Amino acid sequence: MKALFLLTETLSGTLNYQTVLQSALDGSETVIGADSTETRGLISAFLLFNESRLRISACRGFPVRDQNLELPAEAGALPEALSSGNPILVKDPGSDPELGALLALAEMRSALVLPLIRAMNAFGILLYAHPDPAFFTPERREMLEMVSNQAVIAIQNARLFQDLALEKERIVKTQEDAQKKLARDLHDGPTQSISAIAMRLNITQKILAR
Repeated sequence: MKALFLLTETLSGTLNYQTVLQSALDGSETVIGADSTETRGLISAFLLFNESRLRISACRGFPVRDQNLELPAEAGALPEALSSGNPILVKDPGSDPELGALLALAEMRSALVLPLIRAMNAFGILLYAHPDPAFFTPERREMLEMVSNQAVIAIQNARLFQDLALEKERIVKTQEDAQKKLARDLHDGPTQSISAIAMRLNITQKILAR
């Protein structure tokens, strides 16, 4: 519980998107209270939506090939967890219709699929897997569910902050573009007209002088 409290402090103290993901994965092993021998073989990943498909955004123990895959979340444990909003414990995840596409899960005998849902927003899945079919005890599942609950709040806050930053950049760029356009319009329009009038007045003065 102390480890979970420290992890919660870390997650709530940052608005950096990647920091949230990495901190949640790093803190998971400590939170479940397992020693190094027990956690050997544990892998984990955040599978977040990229438009309508899930893709690994941060992970531990997944090869590069898996990180480039996109999963539609249309069959198996992934859509079941997302539609129900409840964690799903998967025995032999390698045989799952979609999880089976991940090479890292080929040797795993159990997986815990945690939906990352906040209000009406589904951000994706927090996935854990282990070669021991009995690794995810009820107590460990409960602790990892707490991690996912804290992570989804931090992800939502980071996303909102990221969206605000992008909107600020868009507004600043719009203002800069408007100022550049005004400068061009002044140069191409009134400024040139005034220059032409000045030249004509100068010529007129010379003609009148003659």
